[in-house]
Amino acid sequence: MHVACFEQNLDAVNLLLEEGADLEKRHNDKLTPVQEMIRCDHVDLLSCLYKDYIKDAKRDVKSAGEFGPIHLASGQAGTLCLKYLLD
Repeated sequence: MHVACFEQNLDAVNLLLEEGADLEKRHNDKLTPVQEMIRCDHVDLLSCLYKDYIKDAKRDVKSAGEFGPIHLASGQAGTLCLKYLLD
């Protein structure tokens, strides 16, 4: 799932989700797939997943000791995900 999010492969992401992939699983950098797409500023992928899979999640929820989605997006070079999350 992380590679599909990093590569912005929507078909692979959809297939993985249909097969039960976990959006909360973390990779070596301790990022979830959603955090990975925010870090890469993949707003198209984020908007597809947000409306179908994470729409009920709060935009700025974070676990202790980590940055929330808005904080993560604001620290990146691109701002498309930040604009999306703030709308």
